[in-house]
Amino acid sequence: SFKTTYRNATFVRLVTTFVLLIVGFQLVMGFSNYIQIFYLYGGNTDAASSLMAENGTLWAAIGIVGIFPMTWMSRQFGKRWTVLFALALISGGNLAKIVCYNKALPYLTMIPTACLSLGMVFAFSLVNAMIADICDEDELDTGVRREGIYFAVYNWWWKVAVSIATVISGYLQRYTGFIEGAATQSDSTMFWIRFWEIGLPPALCLIGFVLLIKYPLT
Repeated sequence: SFKTTYRNATFVRLVTTFVLLIVGFQLVMGFSNYIQIFYLYGGNTDAASSLMAENGTLWAAIGIVGIFPMTWMSRQFGKRWTVLFALALISGGNLAKIVCYNKALPYLTMIPTACLSLGMVFAFSLVNAMIADICDEDELDTGVRREGIYFAVYNWWWKVAVSIATVISGYLQRYTGFIEGAATQSDSTMFWIRFWEIGLPPALCLIGFVLLIKYPLT
């Protein structure tokens, strides 16, 4: 199965893009909560929890509504350009946290939340349809239908990416100087947590963006 899929350059390009996206956000998944608790609210977990809940509700709402513009865009411009737009939206939304992590205006965090939720809906909904296109391309070349192989290998890489990133994330958190159970965190720790949480996902998204620029299937 691995040999079969790795001979397909289109599939390798697509999977690499999404593995980078998964790794980028999984590595810093918990950092946003720490930023809201210790940076925006100075350790006030009740106030931070309220903000997190509202951001979570916004994320879910946009996740449902976002299907409609995604469907329209993919029909008008094609899946590749829609996913490229999604990667740009994800990167831009994440970089907006430079401004939106504002102690005076903590609700600005809803701006990157909206961008990230919409971008994720676009990207992770369309990747499955793009793999289906790859299966059609494979059938044209080989005369064989192999959806099971392609989706199995893609999902295997998804799980590997999440597993590896989850492990590394703990070491990355320790590297920032974060102290578990502390009422507050040092300025240096909060700088490095924000540095990785804001900077790492867009950097990996950029690599994926470059890979998809030459994605061959319409």
